[in-house]
Amino acid sequence: MNKIFGVLLLVLLIATIVGMVIKNDAYWGIYNYVTLILSAVIGISLLKQK
Repeated sequence: MNKIFGVLLLVLLIATIVGMVIKNDAYWGIYNYVTLILSAVIGISLLKQK
């Protein structure tokens, strides 16, 4: 499970770099929602682990 979380964080890192390059407001709007959803899912999953 930790490998999946690591991959998701690397994907967010790449998405952040892409956003910095293209500088598009619509991109950042979508990115913000995706980040919120992923953060919630990963946080809940980590809290449920023993």
